[in-house]
Amino acid sequence: MSANFTGTLTEARAERDRLIELHSTNQRTQHTVRYVFDTLYWPSCEKRLAANTLNMYRSTWRKYVEPKFGGCKLGAVKPLAIQEWLDTMTKNQAQRAINMLSGIFRTAVKFELAESDPTSVGLMLPDSVAEMDKGIYDLAELIRMAELLRGSRMEGMFLLCAFGSCRPGEAAAVDPASVELVKADNGTVCAVVPIEREAVRGQGVVERVKTECSRRNVIVPGRWGERLAEIAEERIECGHSLFIENMKGGPLTSARMKAIWENEAKRLGYEYHPLRNLRNSWRTSWEYEIRIPPATLEILMGHSGSSVSAKHYVRASLMMLVNTVADAFADAGLVP
Repeated sequence: MSANFTGTLTEARAERDRLIELHSTNQRTQHTVRYVFDTLYWPSCEKRLAANTLNMYRSTWRKYVEPKFGGCKLGAVKPLAIQEWLDTMTKNQAQRAINMLSGIFRTAVKFELAESDPTSVGLMLPDSVAEMDKGIYDLAELIRMAELLRGSRMEGMFLLCAFGSCRPGEAAAVDPASVELVKADNGTVCAVVPIEREAVRGQGVVERVKTECSRRNVIVPGRWGERLAEIAEERIECGHSLFIENMKGGPLTSARMKAIWENEAKRLGYEYHPLRNLRNSWRTSWEYEIRIPPATLEILMGHSGSSVSAKHYVRASLMMLVNTVADAFADAGLVP
């Protein structure tokens, strides 16, 4: 019935409202969207999502969902209000926002805090959409770019992404000391790099990857793998723990990496495509030019696979993957 509270009047009133919600005898009409987000939805996200994804979710909540519906009682959120809200956004923004609001309401229904989900009535998304750059580089371009980048600050990052399938955040967190050279049965030397962490904006390097399947070994074959190992040795000798660092020894921000890569692409005389598109370039060139089986590429990318065999039967060892990559590059005449 009463409680002592230390803080401002505004904070005290917020705490009072929280306690009223918590102890209300009619929870379905008293709980707010913010209450469900804070107590049920967000803790669930923290248990199952990677740090970069959590950053995106938190941004969506703060920019779009919380300002409009955070303080609204669950029963007061109506489909028409949601539709009017969506109409103010681009298609991409609206998709992110409605996915989150829908998730919050599904959680509320699950825990019997709401009678229904007002987002499940066929809402329309806006037509306008900001198109992402989908350009890629073919294998000949990637090989030439690797030669032109030799000795540059971006070389290690480039090799990890363009010849190893890494996402930029994964490549930025690779420890040079973890790079190991192994010899395939056909004599090809490959660099094997464990992917066990990623660089996250505002958090530095975290011991976590996007999904559990993203925890994997990537394989950089032939002269590109040997060069990656050389760069790793140079970094270790100079006392560096990452392939590319800021002035304090931590990972670069995504904006800084974007700027450096954009300048490098222009310097090399190639059309600029985002750093993340090197992973698309890798997948496309390795499947259609090197002709490595798609199932193998799924494993190397860190995807779980949707087939019964991928889920329950295939258990390829590291050396099986190394030999598959080495043989494919040998057949393509790209390694001795």
